[in-house]
Amino acid sequence: MGIGVGETVLDAEILGDIAIRAKDLGSSHLREKLQIIRQHKLVAFEEIRDRASLMPLEVCEQVRREIAELEDLDTIEWAVERFTELVKRVKIVDTNYVAENILNIPGVVIFEGSQGVLLDRFLGFHPYTTKVRTAPRVALDLLKECAYIGDVKSFGVLRAYHTRHGAGPFVTESSSLTEQLPDVTNKDHPWQGSFRVGSFDVVAARYALEAVGKASIHGLVITCLDRLREYKTWDVCDAYTPSGNMLETQSFFQSDGDAVNSIVVDTSSENTHKLERQAELGRLLHYCVPKNTTLDIPSKGKQLLDLCVYILESTLNCPIVAVSVGPTENDKILT
Repeated sequence: MGIGVGETVLDAEILGDIAIRAKDLGSSHLREKLQIIRQHKLVAFEEIRDRASLMPLEVCEQVRREIAELEDLDTIEWAVERFTELVKRVKIVDTNYVAENILNIPGVVIFEGSQGVLLDRFLGFHPYTTKVRTAPRVALDLLKECAYIGDVKSFGVLRAYHTRHGAGPFVTESSSLTEQLPDVTNKDHPWQGSFRVGSFDVVAARYALEAVGKASIHGLVITCLDRLREYKTWDVCDAYTPSGNMLETQSFFQSDGDAVNSIVVDTSSENTHKLERQAELGRLLHYCVPKNTTLDIPSKGKQLLDLCVYILESTLNCPIVAVSVGPTENDKILT
């Protein structure tokens, strides 16, 4: 429905300086900007209003409720009041503040990526992506703006099994793993869709590393190995077997015999082409079937670390710097 960060990014692209940014939340121009954005949304939502009757009843009613709230003039005042309260509770700073008061003091500063690489707008599988950029370059660009010259390391974090919340290609999806490995913080959602679980996908992980530039990733952290212990086995997808209509795929996949062992990264700079290409890649992935290897799960944490290093370092060509075998700090094992 467009109530999150994706809609905010689109506002910035379409409306330019009219779009609201953090610095505007306490400004005298906030109400005026909100009024312009509200009018823009009402025009854009006319199409949604017309199509609402074709949607499931629950979704149709939610669409109509949210459009009605947008049409209500009191919504602007409600937003202004809450944004005004927000700026009283937080400190909104600029690049100079970050450079002088955060990056310029002793210690380690951690930048956490917003979402996974395969949900990146131009690296993931359009249209099943977020509107923001999720690659490390976002943090690196900020460091560059701050003229930071210190040591920088980028680490990728992957579960020992893969997950996806919502629609989109997911080659290793497994109904049994989805049932066995529920996530207490990720439930099926009327907008996001179902939370799905699958085996560890070496092909997808290798593609993600290549897409962001393998040289820019200094190591991987593998988490949630403890959740697999009770099942005593760990499934790892080594390659895909193509099925169905997979003609003209050489620009998307590299194969070894009849098995797909890697996904080709698009190196073009034209964004429209990238979206079209990634959409076609996503379509082709629906015709791929995983080729899994089943491994026995060791009982001891150090053995789990050794297994990760042996299996994943050799297939991903990236150091495994740590594994997590439980929820506490003591359950993190460093290489």
